[in-house]
This record gives sequence, structure tokens and C-alpha cells, in this order.
Amino acid sequence: MPIYRLIEQFENNTKLPIDLDAASSWIVQNGIQNEINFIPVELETGVIRGFVKRYKRHKGGWDPDPDLISDIYYAENQSHDWQNIVCAKELLHVLDGACVNSKAKFEKLTQRLSLPNDLQHLLEDPDYVMIDKFGTSPASALLLPMAARELLLPAYGQGLITASEIAKLAEMPVQHVRTVMSDSWPQIYELIKKI
Repeated sequence: MPIYRLIEQFENNTKLPIDLDAASSWIVQNGIQNEINFIPVELETGVIRGFVKRYKRHKGGWDPDPDLISDIYYAENQSHDWQNIVCAKELLHVLDGACVNSKAKFEKLTQRLSLPNDLQHLLEDPDYVMIDKFGTSPASALLLPMAARELLLPAYGQGLITASEIAKLAEMPVQHVRTVMSDSWPQIYELIKKI
């Protein structure tokens, strides 16, 4: 299922923050997964801030259809705003179909993501790495919906509310708020709709 379908469910919300439990419930109610869990763990945030583990759990007995489970692990040793955007990004991964299904792929992913930005362009990335690199834009679209952006934009443009204040309302990192509140966001949002 396109990740935009989830973002679309919240794009008219003006009340912040967006409840990620409500977002995960939408995924479950639409039959995409049977269960989604958010699990805090210790992670080296300089390398990875979170990840999703998807698996099937057999119910036993005569029911041949397993439950589809997604466990979203996030670094508990990072600030709440980062936990929120990481969980949103990993929640969108439940929909995107990109999958790291081996230790070798996971190691390649962490190596690619930990490279300095000025060296990343030198590498050809598999799609599961590309999706992870750009995952914060769709996650930002989920956490700061278009209707909330439009409501805040006049005050933001006049300097009556700052990116830091919006970040507190949306419970997301300020640098991602600046992206959403920028003049280029509508074009980025149109690209997100195609994912």
C-alpha cells in the first residue's frame, strides 16, 4: 500500500501532536498488519535511531493464516521529538514494502546511513537504503499535516510563532519543522503523494 494513504488520513488534522497509536490503529484496521508494537531499546543513535522488524506469528490450531506483526524499535536514549519522528518513519516502512531481511543488508544499511553527507552521493544505494534516507520527509508530513501547516503558516511568516514552538506542538525535531514550513514543502509534498 502506498505510504501516502496513511499520511492522507491525517492531512486535514489541525490538532497537534498526531497520535502515532491512532496511525498504527488505522494500519491494523485496514488489514495491513494484525499488530504493531512500539518498543524502546538502547541504540547507538549516531548509527541508527530505530528500525522495524516485521514477522509472521502462527496462531496454531486449524487457522492457516498467520498474524502479521511489526515491532518498531526506537532508541529510548534520544529526545522525545526524535523518538516521535523515528517511530513515524518506521511506521511508514510497514507500508512501503522496502525490507532489510538479512544481517548483511542491515549492516550495509547502517554503513550507508552513517557516512558523512558529503560522501553519500558517491555510492549507488539499493532501494531499501534510499527509502530510509528520504524517510523523514514522509514522516514529517504525517507528524505536521498539511492542514496544520496551512493554519500555522501566516503566523510563522509574520514571526509570531517560531519553528521551535511548532516543533514542541508537533513533537518533532525543529529542523524537520523548518522543512515543512518552507516555501518548497508543497512541491515535496506532491512528490510524497507518489510514494
